[in-house]
Amino acid sequence: MTRRMIDSGMWANEHFAELPPMARLLLIGIINHADDQGRIKGHPAYLRSQIFPYDDVSLEDIDAWLHLIAHNGTHVAFHVEGKVYLQLVNWWEYQSLLFAMPSDYPAPDGWQDRIRYNARGGHILTHNWRKVDGSLAPDTCDHRGNPIDPRVKRTSDNTSDTRVETPQTHLDTQVETQVENHVTYPGGGINKDQIKININKDQGRDRAHVTETPETNTHPPSLVIFQEFCTKTINSAQTDAIASAITDLELWRQVLTEWSLRGYNTGNVTGLLDWYRDGIPPAGKNGATHGSNTKRSEPDDSDDAPKLDPELQRQFAELRERKRAKAQPAT
Repeated sequence: MTRRMIDSGMWANEHFAELPPMARLLLIGIINHADDQGRIKGHPAYLRSQIFPYDDVSLEDIDAWLHLIAHNGTHVAFHVEGKVYLQLVNWWEYQSLLFAMPSDYPAPDGWQDRIRYNARGGHILTHNWRKVDGSLAPDTCDHRGNPIDPRVKRTSDNTSDTRVETPQTHLDTQVETQVENHVTYPGGGINKDQIKININKDQGRDRAHVTETPETNTHPPSLVIFQEFCTKTINSAQTDAIASAITDLELWRQVLTEWSLRGYNTGNVTGLLDWYRDGIPPAGKNGATHGSNTKRSEPDDSDDAPKLDPELQRQFAELRERKRAKAQPAT
């Protein structure tokens, strides 16, 4: 499941502060439970079951809090076929996802989803997706995540035309084109049935020789390595910092490996980059601190420092060595 980012600035937001405490908790729950497009079912009973399963909260309370949240401009509620849905309007302002699955719910009028997901065959399909550098990736699927059919007509602004050719109408168009060009086959005259047979044969031979090349990962190698260790969502500023700062990929992998072995939060990009620039601090008896300062990372020899059983220390040391050896790139 993709992790949702709660912006720390929300706690200083005056509109957020005006909400009752339980309404604030409801808003945080909506952000946590929304799908990759920032949408969620908006029925009060559903929200209560997902966010307040152990609390004595009435449906009237949920409904009243939803109106307060909507009044602050946080979300819009809309109905489709008698069902209510919520759309977080600033979703893409605060979320920086590496992948975003298509939504199972309809979108409100005028809303543009951003889609990027791994499809069958090793393809990465995108729709309205912005790259790390801010440029727009080419659409390879529609707004619902369906792969774009090459027979769909495309307009100059890269939006789908309403004229969709079915296989039969596409074949009929080809036949009429050849008739207009006076194409004939052995036997004399213009035979539409024979034209169809030959077209299908030609297309079958073409398909037999076509091999699809999966789309390559467009992320910088430093971010690809980072994703192997970190499952947390990081923002665009952090991804830019990694992409611009990392040049030694082997050292970067060593930093990530040692950081993970010491049990640190891999979402702390600042600490990781400190280690990359200043060097990996030596581990003390009870592990090193996050900082890159050697003095702060010296072993704790005070009498108050907790002591581990020697046998446990030996087992931890062996475990670290096994993980470190496993993480080393193959030569």
